[in-house]
Amino acid sequence: MPSHGRLRWILLLGTLWQSFFSTGIVYGWAGLLLMLKDDGVYARLCPSQGDSETVVASPLEASGPAAADICSARSVALNLIFSCGAVTAQASGVVVGSVLDCFGPCKTIMLGNTLVIAGSVLFAETPGSDADVWTLPLAFALFGFGGNMIHLSGFSLANLFPASRRPTLAATFVMTFTLSGFTFQLMLLLNAHGGLSMQTLFRMLALLQAVHLLISATQWPSLPLQPGDQLVVRSWRVAVVPAPSAIAGASAPGTLGKVEAASPEGSGTADPLPSPGTIPEKKALLDGLPVRAQMLHPEFVYLTAFFAVNSFTLRFYMGAVREQLMQGVISVDGSSSGGGADVITNGNTEEVDTLVATQSVQQKETSKLMLALH
Repeated sequence: MPSHGRLRWILLLGTLWQSFFSTGIVYGWAGLLLMLKDDGVYARLCPSQGDSETVVASPLEASGPAAADICSARSVALNLIFSCGAVTAQASGVVVGSVLDCFGPCKTIMLGNTLVIAGSVLFAETPGSDADVWTLPLAFALFGFGGNMIHLSGFSLANLFPASRRPTLAATFVMTFTLSGFTFQLMLLLNAHGGLSMQTLFRMLALLQAVHLLISATQWPSLPLQPGDQLVVRSWRVAVVPAPSAIAGASAPGTLGKVEAASPEGSGTADPLPSPGTIPEKKALLDGLPVRAQMLHPEFVYLTAFFAVNSFTLRFYMGAVREQLMQGVISVDGSSSGGGADVITNGNTEEVDTLVATQSVQQKETSKLMLALH
């Protein structure tokens, strides 16, 4: 039987793999938007070429068979899809937390997988039908809700590792959440260069999530993971054995100041908490070091890589924002709105790029706050 140390690493790697294809995929909207336009989704909402309601396509839109069918009605319908997914992903945190407390990580992750599968099936089977005006926003909302369930359930896994490693693991989960936006970018590459249709790609995504569902049913324990827990295999399933020291420490008199007993670095249990009034003053990690030593420190290198990857992926996420800003400064009849159209019609998009840069800064600050909270 695999040892506790090996089981926790298997669980960690499997969770990170699943996180990449599930947790933050709604934020890779720019890649999915191109596939939807190229597939002609909502093209029926646009009037004929000669109608005055037709909007001149931006460079991002000037490709694919549906490039000429860009109008305000279609843009609104497409933007509604992203709005439903983004709002659901942000607003579902309270509900997901309650579900996680009541049912544990295994059932919560399985429910999240099921929601992502349902969303994938809707994207594969309903585009082009009369019902897609509500099925596609619903599908993207399922992506946001299900992805959040998988994302928040994985954080308790850090409790199986020593306390010194938990901040790094939490940051790794956040980074994987950010990178999951590349899922639709990969699907876009397979669609453009691999000859796979959007329907086939979403069927493949649904199949992958079904595999994740089966793995989660056996890999994730039913009970929430606490510091000091040990993982064991029972009847082909991973189960949790609560730390005896934690139980004894909670029940014995005079042990209020401790959570669990000390343990070796590799055992996965937490270090003891000092008694009240004896907490030593902790010096800042990089305090007093020369600038060169600080820049070469592993913690500094890790944080630099984290925010570099975060900033890079934002360039893909902001593709949709840039398009909306282009739509906002050019009115339907091509006249300017606050002078913005004059800048753009001259081949210069400085005004839009400035607004996008402002949005990017706000997104970076949000990412920093997320890392600090986790």
